[in-house]
Parts: sequence; C-alpha cells; structure tokens
Amino acid sequence: MMGKDNNAASPGEIFKLQFPVTVSLLLLIAILLLTAGFIWVPNWRSQIEFFGISAGVGAGILSAYYVGRGLQITIEQRDKALSDEKISRAFSIAARWNEPNLARTREQWRRLLDEIEGKDAAEVCDILNRDPHKKAVAADVLNFFEEVGYAARSGVIDMGTLKNVHRSLVIHYFSTILPWIEKIRRDKHQPTAYEHFEWLSDQWS
Repeated sequence: MMGKDNNAASPGEIFKLQFPVTVSLLLLIAILLLTAGFIWVPNWRSQIEFFGISAGVGAGILSAYYVGRGLQITIEQRDKALSDEKISRAFSIAARWNEPNLARTREQWRRLLDEIEGKDAAEVCDILNRDPHKKAVAADVLNFFEEVGYAARSGVIDMGTLKNVHRSLVIHYFSTILPWIEKIRRDKHQPTAYEHFEWLSDQWS
C-alpha cells in the first residue's frame, strides 16, 4: 500500500505560492504602515515618531546581528578550510615517505637501523664513518624528518593526523640515530642540528 503523499496537489489546485516571512520583511511592512499613518492620521504623529525611532533602533540592532553572524560564519568556514588543509598536508607527508622512488632508501635505512640498534654511541658512529653510502642514507632520512618536525613545529600541518601516521617511526628512528646526531652537533659545532626532529620525538615520547 502506497503511503499518502503530503505534497500531492488537491483537486482543482493550480499552484502554490509560498514565500518566507523574515524579520526584515516584517520590519519593512511596519515602516510602510507607520509612514502611511504619519501622512494620513495626523493625530498619531507623536506616537508614530516614537515607534519610528524604536524601529530605527531595532533596525540597527538587527543589522549589527546580521553583520556579526556573517563574520562568525566566515570565521568558521575559514577555520574549517584551514583545518582540512593541515590534515591534507599531514597525509601528503606520509605519501611522500611511501613514494616508490624512496623504496630503495627506506630499505637501506631499515637495514642500517638493524645494524646499529642496540650498539653504543662509539659503535654507531664507527659504522657510519666507515661507509659513506650508509652515512648518505642516514643524512637523507634525517633531513626528511627534520623537515617534518619543522612543519609540525610551525603549525602548518595537523599534529593529530601526523601523530597517528608517524609517531612510532619518529620515536624509534630518533632514539636509534641519536648518537650520530650528537656527533654531528659536536664535531661541526652545530648544537641545533636536527633540533626539529628531536622536538617532534620529544612531543610524542
């Protein structure tokens, strides 16, 4: 059994005419009526003047409300767009790390991590000093996560999304390669080398 269609036209109905009644429309009608009364009913002019002043105040308040509401909507839309953009940037970083052209670098990096994990600082530095290729791989990965840390610290990407994607990697990678970072800072007199990578690891540790 078909349900009753509330929108079905009644017999003989040609069309429906509908229009919204807003506060602005009511205010316009009131102004027109007061104007007509002022012209055609002189005895009411003092009362009409009072109502006219009141209507003007009301119109000013209504206008201020609409302006404020418009600004609020604009701010909300801007904040939503900014939030979406930050989330998109966080995902784009994850996509960059997983790009096919970085597959070889990621594989070499994982092998290097397996080799140096659990070793003391001197052994880690010795492994990297003896092999320029391993040193280059470490530098590429450190530079990538330094860029990630800088973006996060600057507030241009969404930290929540980034944390869900990269938290375990950042903490593991930084703690494992820290002896080499400390050697770079010491030998090259650069105490702030990879500071953003370190900051990001500290945030999530």
